[in-house]
Amino acid sequence: MLLPLPPTWTASTHGVEVATDAPDEGEPSGVKGGGKSGVKGGLKPSRVRDGLSKDACLRELRRLRIPFKMAAKKWSIWLPVRITGPMFGVTYKSMYYKSKPLVDCQFALGLYRAARIFQRFGVVQLRYTSTYRPPPRRRWRTVGHHPQGMAIDINEVVFKDSKKLIILKDWEKFYGGPGNCVGRVKSKSGALLRRITCALEKAHIFRRIISPDSDFAHRNHWHVSGARVGAAFVRARWAGRTLTQPLPGDKGFARWYRWYSCWKFRKLRRRYRCYRRRARRKPRAPVKYKRPRHRPRVAIWLKSQVRPAAPLPPPTARAVSLGPKKAPRVRSVPRRRRR
Repeated sequence: MLLPLPPTWTASTHGVEVATDAPDEGEPSGVKGGGKSGVKGGLKPSRVRDGLSKDACLRELRRLRIPFKMAAKKWSIWLPVRITGPMFGVTYKSMYYKSKPLVDCQFALGLYRAARIFQRFGVVQLRYTSTYRPPPRRRWRTVGHHPQGMAIDINEVVFKDSKKLIILKDWEKFYGGPGNCVGRVKSKSGALLRRITCALEKAHIFRRIISPDSDFAHRNHWHVSGARVGAAFVRARWAGRTLTQPLPGDKGFARWYRWYSCWKFRKLRRRYRCYRRRARRKPRAPVKYKRPRHRPRVAIWLKSQVRPAAPLPPPTARAVSLGPKKAPRVRSVPRRRRR
């Protein structure tokens, strides 16, 4: 049963009982393989990682004709490369620096696939604030996605007609769910940004997409973290928002917003203390959705990992009947008589 929502938000979350746009991608729960209860969403262990090597990844970049050049070695990046040109007419450009985006080789494959989706919406340029960031000194043992070169923060989207959409201004929060990812947004700009986000989530390319619907810390950008080669996904988010997050107007929304307010603490000690507290006192969402049944799918393949199909016989070949195959004779063992 869905709890009644305020009229302002009912239009975007009304009748969300069956997920028509799932299964997609997400993160696994404690259930192995999904099961009947489904997978809550996230990254599953890689199943085809055995054939992956640095040479194989570079061969895949050259096969797809992705413009790149080798970058200086970083201890936290598996294989650092720089994307030097557009892909499908889409350019990734930094807002503050002239340098080309520094990413991992596997993330470059994901950005290549995502560029085809951006091209479908008429995007020609994506302006970002950061891709690679060195890990903080006090937490260098836990390396995040940015230090691994597996994430990008997109702040602005530029289209063919020189139209520019800024996520901080043009994004509209509507908190979509299964079956209604975009929602009834008032402006065309907000609807376009949400359609792009939902299309990226359904494409099984990235590990996670966090939008302003998720929390206040991501109010001005999309955080896109990449998938590794061979990783399998099911969908976890709808327009960057998890289903466990309450909606505005619900009783638990105020507590949830305070739970996400640790970004305000600039000192690392106070922020770490806040994170520890919020992990213990995380409020539960009052809105309950019927989770769809998910099917994990592999996000990124290499051509060397795809098994070729069996060749078909030529059309001029004659069919030869071998006749019925005789069943092998089974030797019967006599039963022992009971005394």
